[in-house]
Amino acid sequence: VVAYLTKDSDGEDVVLHIAGKNGVIMANENSRFTFVLLNKVKSINFNKSYNTVNVVDMSFMFNNCSSLTFIDLSGFNTSNATNMANMFYNCQSLSTLDLSNFNTSKVTNMTQMFLGCSALTSLDITSFDTSKVTSMEKMFQKCSSLKILDSKKLLFTK
Repeated sequence: VVAYLTKDSDGEDVVLHIAGKNGVIMANENSRFTFVLLNKVKSINFNKSYNTVNVVDMSFMFNNCSSLTFIDLSGFNTSNATNMANMFYNCQSLSTLDLSNFNTSKVTNMTQMFLGCSALTSLDITSFDTSKVTSMEKMFQKCSSLKILDSKKLLFTK
């Protein structure tokens, strides 16, 4: 695994780059707290090499990444994930987040998933299947700037 920090072209934003030998990093089945508290990191570049196919627990994955403004999760395979609680908790600098590729058909816990994402203005969750979710408590609490929530539907039946 190779992980390194760089500054962007204006010399201010800290970017975390993640790459792996032979191009692939297999994420742990339990990926709780993997990127937690990266306070100075403004974006994460996974270089299409971070394989999440085996991940079951994504809870707290980006918890308290308070400076994070951009993250490309288009390469994430979430088909085996069951827990996404607090995944983006207090990512207060994220303004947009495209999760349209997320497969949430096995997820049971989305508690506080976006709590404290106060700069989030746009969120694409059109792919979310919440039929097995048993808890969405405070899922969007303190998302005070959220203007666009793109979803086909969220089931709040439990």
